[in-house]
This record gives sequence, C-alpha cells and structure tokens, in this order.
Amino acid sequence: MRRRTNFTIIISGVIGCFFFYFLWLPRPPKPSLPLINELDNFNPPARLAETQNSFYSQEEFLSAVKKAETTGRRSDIYGIIVPHHLVGADIIAELVKMAAGRPINTVIVIGPNHNNIGREPLATALMSWQTPEGNVMPDINLTKLFLTDHQLQPNPSALAKEHSVGVMMPFIKHYWPQAQVLPIVLSSYANKVEAEKLSDWLKSHLNKDVLVIFSLDFSHYLTKEEADLKDEETINLIDNFFIDKIYELNNDYVDSPAGLASALLLAQKIRLKISVVRHSNSFNYVFPKPAATTSYFGVTLTREQ
Repeated sequence: MRRRTNFTIIISGVIGCFFFYFLWLPRPPKPSLPLINELDNFNPPARLAETQNSFYSQEEFLSAVKKAETTGRRSDIYGIIVPHHLVGADIIAELVKMAAGRPINTVIVIGPNHNNIGREPLATALMSWQTPEGNVMPDINLTKLFLTDHQLQPNPSALAKEHSVGVMMPFIKHYWPQAQVLPIVLSSYANKVEAEKLSDWLKSHLNKDVLVIFSLDFSHYLTKEEADLKDEETINLIDNFFIDKIYELNNDYVDSPAGLASALLLAQKIRLKISVVRHSNSFNYVFPKPAATTSYFGVTLTREQ
C-alpha cells in the first residue's frame, strides 16, 4: 500500500511539473520573420535618416550646384568617385552633373562605414532620406536582392548617421528627382573577399538606368605636402590597376581601400575606362590654412558608346 502511494505521489509530481513548465514558465521568443517578409512590411516614413539636419549645408550645396552649371552632361558615365567631405562639394556637384546625361532610375551609393556599426563588413537597409527638395526613397527590390544575395540582415543603424552616404542624397535628388537609391557601406575590416563579391554583384546589376557613386575621401590628417605625395602614389595605383596594392593602403591614402578596390575591379570586369578628372585638397578651400588636410578625387568610370 505504501509503495502504491509513493508511486502515485511520483506520478502526480511529474504531471504537475509538466503542466507548470508549459503553462507557467515563460516561453522562448518566436523566431523572427523571414527577411523578405520583414522588408515587405517596410514603411518609409518610419525610417528617415536625419539627412537634412546632419549632412546638408545650404551654403556649400548651392555654391557647388552654381559652379557646376557650366559642366556638360555625359551619357557614357556608369560610375563616379567623389568625396563626402562637404568642403569639396564642388567636386561632388561637378561629377554628379557630368553623369546626369542619361536617365537614371537607381543610384547605388558605396562608402565607408566610418564607425564600423554592425558585425558584417557590408551593410545596407531600407531607408529614405530627407533633402530640401524632397525625400530620396530606396530601391526596395534591389535592396532586398542585395541583402538576400549577400545573406545579410538590414542594418539601419550603420546608415542613419553615416555621412559617406547621407552627403550624396541632396545631389541625387537635385539632378535625378525621381531616382531611388541603394546605399552600401563597407567597414574598415572589409577586405579583398568583400571587394570581389561586391564588384561581381555590381557587374550583374549595372544596367543602363543605374549609376554607381563611390563616396571616398583620400589622404587624411597630413600636411598639404605630405598629402600630395601620397596622392601621387594613389593616382599611380589607380592608373595602373594595382589593385592588390590598394588593399594595403591606410588612412594616409584613402578611407576605404576595399571601396576603391571595388571601383577598380568593377571597371576591370566590365571594361570601363577610369579617368581622374579632379584632384584637390581641403587646404585649397579653407582659411586659415590647416595643418592637417583631406584630399579629394573626382573620377569617372566610362563606357564606350
């Protein structure tokens, strides 16, 4: 009788633990929705980067656009390299205006992820940007495709305060009012692998209505004389497609070696001609003259007509 009672107590305890576990203990969170579903629910107004406040200087923008009025538009430009330092805004306006000779539906903007936000070397997200001339909206389909092809989750934090991307938006809106964007940022630990993958992906999606803007600043924190010497080395690497040497560069030369390498790889893979059409330095713009400078390049990637 005592054995049966003990057995009954044990069974009752097991049943009680079973019900306690399933009814009272907190359950683990459900897995997140698939990436495509998450992106399908994108609501543009909910994710506006603060471009208008953080990345825009009316004086520098209007002055740059004014200077670019005499720049001719060309239809053979499929990519450009421009600075994201607004001191060199005239170079941005000139190159963007130069590339505005054909209809553009999507602008892919590639720049450094200065603060290395996120774990992945590449990052993007569905974002829209405020500009004085209206919002710049994302190319939703192309962004989904990029995320899927690179097996990435959206990383809006990497973009929201990133000036390498945000600085471009007022210029894009001004010269292509209806164009959408795909912003891509590369962290400082992006390397040859990411550059090869990115250039391959760009090669597959650089259609006649797409432009790629590589947003890069070059020598940093050097004197004007030191910067000029470093820039001569960089021009030599660009002109001769010494891509392996570019991966070895540091901030004395360019703020995203992988970004610059991606531009050269893309040009190499689809036979675009690279031309350095502008070269300058913050020393030439600023008064009083600074001891530490930043250098700028304006580069076109052109296709024979």
